[in-house]
Amino acid sequence: KLSETKLYSPFSGVLLKKLCETGEITGTGIPLFVISDISKVKVSAFIPENELHNIKIGQEALIRVPSVEGAMTGRITEIGSAADIASRSFSVRMDLDNPGLLIRPGMIAEITLSTDNGEELIAVPAQAVMHDYSNLSYVYVADTVNNKAFRRNISPGRIFDDLVEITAGLNANELVVTAGQQKLIDGSPVIIAKQ
Repeated sequence: KLSETKLYSPFSGVLLKKLCETGEITGTGIPLFVISDISKVKVSAFIPENELHNIKIGQEALIRVPSVEGAMTGRITEIGSAADIASRSFSVRMDLDNPGLLIRPGMIAEITLSTDNGEELIAVPAQAVMHDYSNLSYVYVADTVNNKAFRRNISPGRIFDDLVEITAGLNANELVVTAGQQKLIDGSPVIIAKQ
């Protein structure tokens, strides 16, 4: 029965986990090793809802991994059909060839997607964006008629110097509180100073 004591992987890959020890007694159907074929890897990213219409299956993406020199080109293979509840963004997956097996599972990547989008965006000063205990992002919007500030949940996007893009939850020309908002609660009275 010595020939039955050797295990062979059904494909070539790298060992991710060893689930047994030498001399351990095991039974049929119990996994002993986890092996992954990383000659082609999947890269996951999240796209804000207002950019989703610019993303298509098969579209090229420029992918940079900090521990790997140079940029690589991948292709979008999957676009999520439902938004993440907290961030209001959609998951996107890309396939990327990994010829030198330099990219390993769990590494962080930076994704650049080119779009022909020349539309304007809404951005607020970074200090205006706050986070609650469940890590939801929000700002306070001033109601100029009733002189009150109301909390508004928002979805932040890209960061430009000291500005944060708002992808959802805020309309153009709304007045956002940028100082002292830590002392506000929903419906707090405010004095709007004219500058």
